[in-house]
This record gives sequence, structure tokens and C-alpha cells, in this order.
Amino acid sequence: MSGMIQWKPIVGVMMLGAVAACTNPTGQVQSAMPDREILSFSSQSGGKLAYACSKGADERETRARAQKAHQAYEHEIASYGPVFAKTLISVLKAGVSSGGSLEASVNRKSDEWARSAALTVERQYRCLPIGPA
Repeated sequence: MSGMIQWKPIVGVMMLGAVAACTNPTGQVQSAMPDREILSFSSQSGGKLAYACSKGADERETRARAQKAHQAYEHEIASYGPVFAKTLISVLKAGVSSGGSLEASVNRKSDEWARSAALTVERQYRCLPIGPA
């Protein structure tokens, strides 16, 4: 077992960082983006996800567009498993030797993916995923 990478601590640290970065962002976003409506929906993984959406012609249109944005973002999240596995494999093949370097590399690539997924949803639906509600 000597020399094997312990994935559980690395994944745990990554998850804690993601949760800490997204803890209760709705108040801050509402202050920064007062022209947006904050809407939340139940997540497939439990809890709720919030979105800052451009206001539509009426509340119903905004909510319908936000629901589509949520479905698209949930799909992006569900599709990340294979992407994450490829990221780990590519980092390992690149010869990253220390756990800290591995974690930093995987975190960087995961952050890039998350940013891209959020911006794709924003461009398509004018709703920015902002984290747990």
C-alpha cells in the first residue's frame, strides 16, 4: 500500500472547499445583482440550489426559465463524474508526484469545469447558478 494515493482525503478536502465557497451566497448576490431574482429548486443530490435570474416579462416567465436553467445545470452536474475521472487520470499520467500538487491540479481543473458549466447556463437561460439555497 505504500506509495498509493489516498483519494478519500483529497476528495473530502475538495468538497469542503466547494461547500465553504458557496455557503449562503444569496444575500451577497442579491446585493450585487439587484436586477436579478433569486430562485431555488430541489436538487437531485438533496438540498436546494439557488439561481440569480434576469427578470422576465412576469414572475411566471422568470420561474419557467429558471426551472429550465436548473434542469440544465443538474444535467451538467450529473455529467461531471466521467469528467472528474478523466481529470484524475490525466493528472496522474502527467506525473504529479505529491498529494498537495495532485489536489491543486484536480481542484484547478474542477474549478474550470464548474465555472464553464455555470457560464453556459447563464448564457443560455440568463440564470446564474449561485450555490446552495
